[in-house]
Amino acid sequence: MEELTESQTKRIQNIDFAIAGLALLGSIGGIMYAKKSGGGALRYVGYWIVGGLAIGVPSRLIALPFKNNIIKNG
Repeated sequence: MEELTESQTKRIQNIDFAIAGLALLGSIGGIMYAKKSGGGALRYVGYWIVGGLAIGVPSRLIALPFKNNIIKNG
């Protein structure tokens, strides 16, 4: 298997950072929803996880072809 160049590695890292940022925004949105709807600490934890998954998984699925294209062209 061929090694990726430094440029390709950086491009993949940029995509991963964007995905992580979007998942963090989803988690923050989950906390905001939990605060608005009320509830205990476990509700906040649950909405943190659900918010991160609700935004993080689709963004990872959308970014997957771009990452595969970078790897394939390497």
